[in-house]
Parts: sequence; structure tokens; C-alpha cells
Amino acid sequence: MAIAGFVLGILSAVSGFIPFLNYFGWALGIIGIIICAVAMKKAKAEGQPAGLAIAGLVCAIVGTVIGLLCFFCLGACASAVGGLGAGLWGLGF
Repeated sequence: MAIAGFVLGILSAVSGFIPFLNYFGWALGIIGIIICAVAMKKAKAEGQPAGLAIAGLVCAIVGTVIGLLCFFCLGACASAVGGLGAGLWGLGF
């Protein structure tokens, strides 16, 4: 379970930088956070080390933040470009 969370964390961190995949990177990160939290709880209950689950949790959190940041930045850029075009054409929105 920790391996699945770690893989999802890495995928979310990497896809945050790739255009059009960053829309799904934050969703993978959220799923990875949930899976890693469950894996950490399970490892603690069994007395096993939770290093891989912690690493996956960190990667998933970083990937979620990167994905959401890119998502909102791209939205802000699209809004600014749209407003600039309206201002250039004298529409005055």
C-alpha cells in the first residue's frame, strides 16, 4: 500500500510540471495522500517501519501543491490574456 502511495506521489509531482497533465496531478496527489496516511496507520499498528509511506506522503503533498499552483496560475494567465485582448480592442471589460 505504501508503494502505491509513493508511486502516486511521484506521478503527481512529475505531472505538475507537464502541461495538460497538471490538471490531473493534484487529483493523483490527493489520492496518494489518502493511501499513504492509511499505510502509515497500518504500519504503526503492525510495528513496521513507515519510511516509504512517509516519503510517498511528502511527494504527494508536494505534487498536490505544485499541481494546484500551476492550475490556478494557468487560469490567472488565461484571464489576464483575455482581459488584455478586450482592452486592446477597446471593449473596456
